[in-house]
Amino acid sequence: MSVKAPVGSTLVDVAKEHGVDIHAACGQKLQCATCHVILEKPYFERLQSPGVREEDLLDSTFTLTDTSRLGCQVRLTKDLDGIQCTLPDSSAKGNVRMTLEMPRPKVQMQLPVAPAVAPSVKRGGAAQPNVEELLERQQALSARLEAHLREVRAKAARKVGVTNASDNAGQSAEEEKEDLSKLKA
Repeated sequence: MSVKAPVGSTLVDVAKEHGVDIHAACGQKLQCATCHVILEKPYFERLQSPGVREEDLLDSTFTLTDTSRLGCQVRLTKDLDGIQCTLPDSSAKGNVRMTLEMPRPKVQMQLPVAPAVAPSVKRGGAAQPNVEELLERQQALSARLEAHLREVRAKAARKVGVTNASDNAGQSAEEEKEDLSKLKA
């Protein structure tokens, strides 16, 4: 089949537009290899090399060739005018190249060791407080704010001649806790 397609389209776009059965299950998001195509050597060589992700996905295909690419990663350019591609044998659809019995390279990874609590860092000659010191400061500030809020409420209650502001000012204990939370924030 020979078709015309606009520059910038992917092979998958063109194939789907013309009723070719190319799956592209991931929606052309480079998450599968169901849009695997086999290109002719001269056109394959005009393309940039596949990226690491594309190579990994191609490695999982059963019908991999030297000129295999993912159709979602091949965008048409003027240089690719006349490109010809072949879909892999449909009888191999769903077959995967790697089996569970195949040996896999062991990945050795050394993670950096980080302290559980960040150490103090000197900036401008003065040491920055560590996490514990910051927490203590925030707790002290919270206690001061709660005490100040109680004083303000007590003064307001005295002005109107009420001894217990939370009971008689129409505010429940729940509302008082909510006010404290807002003030803390």
